[in-house]
Order: sequence, then structure tokens, then C-alpha cells
Amino acid sequence: MNLVRSELAKIRTTNVWWILILIGVPLWAAAIWSAWLADPADAGTTTEVLGETITAPSTPEIVANFYTSGQYIGLFFVFLLGVLLMTNEVQHNTATATFLFTPRRTAVVAAKIAAAALVGVLWWAAGTVVNIAVGAVFLADRWGGAHLDDPTVWAGIALNGVAFALWAVFGVGLGVLIRSQIGASLAAAAIYFIGPLAATFGLFLLVKVAGEGAKTIMDFLPYGATAAVTGGSDSMPYWLAALVLLGYGAVTSLLGTTLIRRRDIA
Repeated sequence: MNLVRSELAKIRTTNVWWILILIGVPLWAAAIWSAWLADPADAGTTTEVLGETITAPSTPEIVANFYTSGQYIGLFFVFLLGVLLMTNEVQHNTATATFLFTPRRTAVVAAKIAAAALVGVLWWAAGTVVNIAVGAVFLADRWGGAHLDDPTVWAGIALNGVAFALWAVFGVGLGVLIRSQIGASLAAAAIYFIGPLAATFGLFLLVKVAGEGAKTIMDFLPYGATAAVTGGSDSMPYWLAALVLLGYGAVTSLLGTTLIRRRDIA
């Protein structure tokens, strides 16, 4: 617990967290506005796209989406924060002091994972409180009520918190694996923003060759697993998607910790 408190102090006493908040607030407001534009008449409707029937989300799913507004950019910020927890140490040469005071390097990485997960949950909680406060007013105007008595809505909100914690853990794992702050940050941006686009294009080609069953591959990629965690997939249960995300964090953390234990941090 002393190590976890130390890692939380490193986050609290540096500029990173409030810089992310200053950038995130206007982006969150844009996400709220985008969710607000959803038309109640479109809930549950079906359309034909390239010969495939697409069913629009139901009212509870759309409401849950409103209460989780800001998820897209929020997940990236906690992902990046997890990356910086380790790479900042190397960038500013504080890793040497950290490991001199605590020579158990595995314990240090575990503390960073715990601190990142906690910050991810706190970020989710703060955003959820604001989303519910704003959403209850907006939804009562256009959607006939806040719908907070619907268990589907609360399930979406709760599972969104799981996604925030797991992406933070994944970020720490990536930061431990790639010591360079610039390299790890660029890798995080590529995984989060470019990865889904590349995967979607590759999956489109694969479906043409292997058939519709190939679409399940997307659920095993980070952002596809996130969508499945929060209820956006019919082919993978949320608990399996959570394990997939946790697996990304575990694998990168274990590989990175193995390298850290064997190499000179300086």
C-alpha cells in the first residue's frame, strides 16, 4: 500500500493529470452534444447497408451510451496515463531512485498497475456523475425520462468502469514494455486510433475470403473487446471481453517486468 500511495502521489504532484483534464473537458462536452443529437424515433429501427441488415440500438442502449459519453477519449487518456506512469520515470531519470529505494521491481510495477486502475475508476466515476447529472435533464426532455430504473442502463454504466480500469492497466504494461516515452506514447496512439481502422479494413478483406465468421476476430482486438465489455457485441460475453483486455495488460506487464528485472535501468 505504501508503494501504491507513492505512485498516486507521483500522479497527483505532476502536471500530467490536469493537462489531460483540460484537454478532455471540451472533448467530453462534444461527446455529450453528439449523444444529445440522437433521435428517439431511430431507436430499434433497421436499415440495409451493402445488403446487410443493421439494427439501431434500443432506447436503453442509447440512454446507456449517453450516460457513458466521453468514453472514447476518456479511455485513451487513462491508457496514456498508464503509459506515462513508467516512461516518466525513465524520461526524468527517477527510475534509478525508485528502484534503489524499492529494489523489488516486480512490486513497483504491481503498484503502478494498482494505482493506474484506481485512477481509471476515479476518472470513470467523475465522468459518470456529470453524465448522469446532465443526462437526467436532457433525457427527460427528449426521451421521456432519465431511465435510471432500467438495469440495462446501469449495466452499461458499470461495465464502462471496468473498461476504464482495464485500459489503464494495459497502458502500464505498454509503458513497462517500451521504455521510451515518445515511443510508448506513439505506440499507444497507434494502437488506439489507427489500430481499429486498420483492423476494420483487414477484417473486411478477410470476410471476403473466409466468410462472416471472421468478424469475431474483431472482438479479440483491444477496442473490439472494449465494445463487447460495454455490451456492443452479440458474439462475445462481457466477462470474456474483460479477460481479453486484462490479458493485453498482463502480457505486456509480464514481458516488460521480465526485461526490467534483467537490464540496467540507467
